[in-house]
Amino acid sequence: NFRSESGPLLLSYPYWLGIKEDKLSDENPLTARVEALVMPWVSSIDLSSEEVKGLVWSSDESFLTKRLTDIVPSEKTVPPEDLSSFPVAAVRTEGVKVGVVADSDFIKDSFLQNNPQNLMFGLNFVDYLSQEEGLFDIRSKDIVSSGIKPMDDKEKALTKGLNLASPVILLSVLYLIQLQIRKRVNRAYGKKED
Repeated sequence: NFRSESGPLLLSYPYWLGIKEDKLSDENPLTARVEALVMPWVSSIDLSSEEVKGLVWSSDESFLTKRLTDIVPSEKTVPPEDLSSFPVAAVRTEGVKVGVVADSDFIKDSFLQNNPQNLMFGLNFVDYLSQEEGLFDIRSKDIVSSGIKPMDDKEKALTKGLNLASPVILLSVLYLIQLQIRKRVNRAYGKKED
């Protein structure tokens, strides 16, 4: 979401990563309950040591660039042909715990407003490095990010039909119940039915 002279713009911007749950490590409790992250201006991390384990990766359609000539959000960026996934956060699990996130902006207030999962990930990172892993479960109950699940065309049509028909059916049933109650009351008091 970018601001311009004419108002806010919602654009796909290749230099800000929207990381989904399938690109978060499920082996480490640090990311086990995080559903998504947004990392602006992120770099990649070299995982050449066996002691270092990746936590967060970019999508399989990512690319590295060293030339940032035109970073205007409205300009179309043409990616190279060699696309791959790159690690953007990692921890050393042997000996002294050390962690690296290849972006410091993901925890800034401007990104936390729209991405509360970033805050949960940042706090989990601090807890993990300070040996307070028991706080993960407590914190993950507070922040919930619910995305819209994709549906096929049949499910969409069925859901739309049910949403449109439900109020009519409910009102019809209530009318019939009210009509039956009125008939019983009229019979009990000897009045003619309308």
